[in-house]
Amino acid sequence: MDESLHPSDRFSDGDDVPGECLLYDAEAGELSLGGGGSECVAGGFFSDAHLGEAHFQRALLHFGRTESDDGQSSRDLWRARLARVPHVFFYWLVAFYAVWAVRALWVYDAVDAHIGPVPRAIESHALSLFVWALPALFVARQVFGARFAGAIRLSLPGDKYRPAWRLWTGAIVVSTVWFGGVLLFEHLTTQRHLSLQASSITRLVASLSLVPVAEEIVFRGLVLSVIERRLCIYRGNLLTSMLFVGIHLPYWIHAAAGRAGSIDEIALRALMLLALSLFLGALTIRTRSIWPAVVAHLVNNALVVLLA
Repeated sequence: MDESLHPSDRFSDGDDVPGECLLYDAEAGELSLGGGGSECVAGGFFSDAHLGEAHFQRALLHFGRTESDDGQSSRDLWRARLARVPHVFFYWLVAFYAVWAVRALWVYDAVDAHIGPVPRAIESHALSLFVWALPALFVARQVFGARFAGAIRLSLPGDKYRPAWRLWTGAIVVSTVWFGGVLLFEHLTTQRHLSLQASSITRLVASLSLVPVAEEIVFRGLVLSVIERRLCIYRGNLLTSMLFVGIHLPYWIHAAAGRAGSIDEIALRALMLLALSLFLGALTIRTRSIWPAVVAHLVNNALVVLLA
């Protein structure tokens, strides 16, 4: 790779679309979509002589492009890229879903239903750490190497091009609008409103816990980072969100078993969670950090308790 390039040089997506360019962080080995104008290098992608073949291919990959002159996306190339998903990531993902499905469908009734709220909270945090977060970090280390923390966006938002205060302010404003819309929707459709009761305090404290942090490390951190390197970032966010919904399905199926209208209930939950996950993914992509999504996830969980 050309050593004269700055570690945070910008590369255009080559479409002359205002407001879109590729941000490449050579130190973290990370690419993301960013603002246009002076941040972008004019004239399209840099050649592989500038980026190095691996980084040039990753740049093309982020926008779903081939190296052909017409710049059109190729479904065959996407399939080939998905086929190159690291084996350790694929095996971990399959094992993770299998273990979580077993817990939701069988272990929950055998263990969780017979213990008190405090032991259940301890168990939940232990599972978040030892089943979710630590294995995901191990897999990230295997996939991305020593700089995996930057690759899966564990660093705080902000760099010299986009100050942290600007990213946090934008994330707070967008999140406020999002959750304001959620509260308005709930009020108009279910007549529910925010209410803190003594019986919900324990659940509220539990919602502000390690669980959302672990979920964001797994999905907006590892899963999104791996998938978006083989599909464009938007399709990567969509597929990650579908996987995020999928990890919750066993619990919903178990809870709704034998109840009338259970299919409609599960479908509605899935659509709402898909929308939330797409929003969290967009926050992560735009800020290049999982931490705004973690904060938004914590707020969402608190609202779920207060609206119950």
